[in-house]
Amino acid sequence: MSEWIKIEDGLPKTTALNLVVAERRQPFIGYLKGGHWWMPTEEGSLLCPFWNEVTHWMPLPTPPQEDEG
Repeated sequence: MSEWIKIEDGLPKTTALNLVVAERRQPFIGYLKGGHWWMPTEEGSLLCPFWNEVTHWMPLPTPPQEDEG
């Protein structure tokens, strides 16, 4: 699994989904767009209400592959 990346050390280069953590909050799935963190929802996307508190992020791991056999 990837290591957490501090916001000060770099930001995602794409709008791909990431695992994100903000101050005093549980990790959540989100993406960076337009300088703000967004959270996907069933209705579309929602601006993360604590986007300015994000401290770390990491790319989501690759899902497991099913064995062919």
